[in-house]
Amino acid sequence: MFYLFALVYGLGYGGFDPPILALTGDIFGLRNIGVIMGAMFVGWGIGAAIGPVAGGLLFDVSNNYSIAFAIGAAAMLTTALLVALIRPVTKENTQDYVYGTRG
Repeated sequence: MFYLFALVYGLGYGGFDPPILALTGDIFGLRNIGVIMGAMFVGWGIGAAIGPVAGGLLFDVSNNYSIAFAIGAAAMLTTALLVALIRPVTKENTQDYVYGTRG
């Protein structure tokens, strides 16, 4: 049973992580990809630690998971919108970001 779990988990995670890394590299460039991915993993870790506790508390209060799922759906839609608005780093604007003359 463990091997079946390892196979399914590995295929699922293997199908998730490489596209995220590629998308991050395409959008922000490779100069600071380690820092960016580290910050993203910290955010995911915090969400993984707080999410189940918050969902359990919401269930205890309301006796169903509807509010927790609605909050999760709203968070995913907001994230999808923000990702759609991101523009990749180009040669024209890279120098501004590298040398700190932007904003």
